[in-house]
Amino acid sequence: MWIQRDFSVIRQGQGRLPLGILVGPRQVGKTHLLLHELGANLRVLSLDDLITREQLQSDPALTLGELDRPLLIDEAQYAPAVFPELKRRIDEHRRALVNNRQPKPLPEIWMTGSNMTLLDQEVRESLAGRASYHQLHGLSVHELKERFRFEEVLFRGGWPELHRDRTLSPIDYLNDIIRVFIEKDIIQASGVLKTGAFLKALRLLAGRTAQTLVFSEVGAQAGVKGETLSEWVSLLGRNGVIHELPPYFSNRNKRIIKSPRLHFLDIGLATRLQGWQAPDPVLQSPAVGALFESLVCSELIKTRDHLGCSMQLYGYRTKEGEEVDFLVELENRLGPPMGIAIEVKLAVQGRVSPVWPKHIKRDFEPLQHLWCVTLGGSPHVLRDGTQVFPITDLASRILELAR
Repeated sequence: MWIQRDFSVIRQGQGRLPLGILVGPRQVGKTHLLLHELGANLRVLSLDDLITREQLQSDPALTLGELDRPLLIDEAQYAPAVFPELKRRIDEHRRALVNNRQPKPLPEIWMTGSNMTLLDQEVRESLAGRASYHQLHGLSVHELKERFRFEEVLFRGGWPELHRDRTLSPIDYLNDIIRVFIEKDIIQASGVLKTGAFLKALRLLAGRTAQTLVFSEVGAQAGVKGETLSEWVSLLGRNGVIHELPPYFSNRNKRIIKSPRLHFLDIGLATRLQGWQAPDPVLQSPAVGALFESLVCSELIKTRDHLGCSMQLYGYRTKEGEEVDFLVELENRLGPPMGIAIEVKLAVQGRVSPVWPKHIKRDFEPLQHLWCVTLGGSPHVLRDGTQVFPITDLASRILELAR
């Protein structure tokens, strides 16, 4: 794969805990990244292989053997018996250290998982305080860099294989992702019985990316209760498919709408679920603006998770119709949090400032920067201080403020 992903932030976040768990949807590059970074001495147990899965599940102690070199257990959720065995070994090593013995050092141990429903339960029960999670998403605009083309990302999303091999059909590939990842890893593993209703709801949600989410409304169209849809949305969120952007509000301000806004974290998947077959029609449709806004949301989240920026994301909308697409609260090591208000404009031309809500500085006290993120064009500053720049610069701008 020609794209180099930054493993240093993940490794730094691992700290002193003995086990790292790299999670994310199927086919985002979890295994590839670890194989590339951990070296030729890495021992790999892939649980997509049924024989290895059965061996590890029936006799984890024998299958693991001596932990004498770095270990990767790929798709670990399929052999839950390995979790208490690793807990036992980690605890024995810790007790030996406490008793001033000199145990053999534990090697680096990593797991990957694409099914958070199964993985969460096992980690909570067996490995609490012994493992740390690290989230990997699809490729960001920052990682694509000069290869970023919006019309391609609309259909290829951030799936590394679709960017590595341009001969692959994005439609066929994403149909497979829906069948394997959505239907198998999420729907079946979570015990959802209404598969048809779930998939219908998923398509309805894709059509509402970047919109305020009203559970009762979408649930009624899918034929389920609003409470059921809320559970499904949470399930999709835990598995890295969508993001619920919470509203920013304080107790002082009663004008702000408190409903979340929905964003798909991969716009290629959203485009596929919406049913588009080619770039030109979607580029000329009203849907393109919402897809671009979700791409900006995805870029912010990937900047946070891939590059180690500590920040909180919010939306802002008042009952009077005033809106800001994103409010970013960026942690500052030297002082209070730094606030950024971000408006998203698909157009690359024009120098008209966004219409910022008149009370935004009062409502969002950390506010220091006004940004307008566009698809392209040259960076410039408007009269009111709004900084206008393309999405390809977004991650680097965040990183500059986070230093």
